[in-house]
Amino acid sequence: MWGDPVTRAKMVLGIRKSRQKPEVIKKIRLRTKEAMSRPNVKMKLGHSWSKKSKQKLKEAIRSQVLKMTKEERFQRFGNWKGKKQSLESRIKRSKSITDLINKGIFQPISSRNFVRKDLNQFFRSSWEANYARILNFEEIPWEYEKHSFFVRKLNKYYTPDFYLSKFNLFVEIKGYFCFSDKVLIKEFCKQYKKKITIIDEKSYIKLVKKYKNKISNWEN
Repeated sequence: MWGDPVTRAKMVLGIRKSRQKPEVIKKIRLRTKEAMSRPNVKMKLGHSWSKKSKQKLKEAIRSQVLKMTKEERFQRFGNWKGKKQSLESRIKRSKSITDLINKGIFQPISSRNFVRKDLNQFFRSSWEANYARILNFEEIPWEYEKHSFFVRKLNKYYTPDFYLSKFNLFVEIKGYFCFSDKVLIKEFCKQYKKKITIIDEKSYIKLVKKYKNKISNWEN
């Protein structure tokens, strides 16, 4: 039965269902569990496939999928081809999630990602929250992750952490500045001719020394 790649593909996709009754399948599973629990019992749970047989199976699955109508594909896989979201839809989704977090409806998993009550804003790290406190202390208006840009050369979206409208300046908080981040920011500056300030570990330590004892609710 499993010798034919087309039959295998139909079984994998769920087009061809098992002929065994549910009661029989349950009995087989129970017997397998009992056998596996016994000491010094080795069971061969399958056989290894060669590269050719795997390739044949992949081709058979692809051919079976292509034979399906759009409705059948959607019922079985959902939006199986995927969908590229526009910049506007990505920004809307990001803003909606941020709004839910700020309202307390949604809570991120990370212990560092939460709404700061004194700032009434969600931040991804304590460094970003402390930098926002510094800006408030200096009475500098700021926006957090409000502007997204598409970098054509890298085919990526980039969202700076802060925008300071008073200085027409973007600020990026980076504890660890890897090579890919450097390239992304460099290409962003080339394409959009924008000014951006990077606050790395050294710069942040200087800010800590200057503002830590002056600002309340400071996070360590």
